[in-house]
Amino acid sequence: MFYKMKKNVIALAILCTLGASAVFAISPTGSVTSIGQSSDVGNSIYPVSINVNYGVYDFPLLKDMPLRFTVALSGGYSTHYITQNSTDGEFGWDGGTTRTYGTIFSTYSFKLTQPLRVPFDLPGSLTTYASFDCRYERPVTTASYFGSLTAGDSFSSTFTDTDGKLLDIFSSPDGLIGTPELNGNMYLRAFSFVGGLSYSNTINGYYYRISNKAILAPEIGNMNAGGDIYGGESEYFRLSTSLYVKKDIYGMKYNAFGVGSGARLFNLYICDSLSYRYLNGDKVPMFAQNYSNLRHGVGNTLALHLDGPQFLTADTYPSAYISYVDNFQWGALNNCTTGYEYPSTSVFSHYYKAYFDMRVIGIIHFSTDYTWNLDQDSMFSGSGSYSGFSFWVNI
Repeated sequence: MFYKMKKNVIALAILCTLGASAVFAISPTGSVTSIGQSSDVGNSIYPVSINVNYGVYDFPLLKDMPLRFTVALSGGYSTHYITQNSTDGEFGWDGGTTRTYGTIFSTYSFKLTQPLRVPFDLPGSLTTYASFDCRYERPVTTASYFGSLTAGDSFSSTFTDTDGKLLDIFSSPDGLIGTPELNGNMYLRAFSFVGGLSYSNTINGYYYRISNKAILAPEIGNMNAGGDIYGGESEYFRLSTSLYVKKDIYGMKYNAFGVGSGARLFNLYICDSLSYRYLNGDKVPMFAQNYSNLRHGVGNTLALHLDGPQFLTADTYPSAYISYVDNFQWGALNNCTTGYEYPSTSVFSHYYKAYFDMRVIGIIHFSTDYTWNLDQDSMFSGSGSYSGFSFWVNI
């Protein structure tokens, strides 16, 4: 019985993603922006989620700079990993040994984007945007779980014991502090207001892009407050800013079959990306978290990239990079009532990474990578891990 249910969940997610792609491909203004995969389903080979952007209308408010109205839709299957205690929000899951669960989700976003002229006659481009977003989630047992063959269909999951009975914590009248999206009937409907501003320019061969984004998910009336129909709760504020710098070092062109004389033989460039994220809320759902749901997070990536020769098509080529990544995370833990502060000994982490990707017609990827996790006080000593070869699809 459970095995049939699992297959139905997987089939539903795949059909929804492929169906959405087919529907929106009919319109010349609709485009698939990404296709998601999961290790739960066919070792990340089969598509289980999709994101679609649909251009609705351009309002000619500014000359040569229309106000663009778009609708973004997505849906499918994804997984969450529980890291916080349900009763007080401290690190550690008190529900049992199983922490991972799947979600069937769908989202929509109504977005207005307005390019602007940079003030004071400065060079570059400036863009601002605002959107109203909503995400629906229904938790399910992970699609990779087959249960115990020796015990028939009896199995334990993140939500139930071996008899199929809901764990006591999910019946708590006090609610789930650490996992607010799993309150009540565990059906989450999360609304948020999003705004952003980005500026980009090229100076002396260096490309710069500064991006800022704010997300407000308030609990107002029935919005994000849970209830009989939607038990999951959501309330948080998130602010992020990033600086990206890129410099081409050297490149060559050649005459490639299927591409022409302007095809890239190789291009070597260096880039650096610095980002900061502030996240504050008593009910931060897992899809909105990173840096372990801590209040502050800073990350920097310095990378040397090599894009190889284009052949057959302009978006068929090998690429590789080596990078140094460092992360800082600190402050209070959200969704926590004990006032937990992240220990200073764990604030900093860093690693080296070598990555290779063979991209075929823009969306098919064959990749592999090796990561060397460094000791906190060293630029050399540490331990490495090899990911093996992966096949994935991205647009």
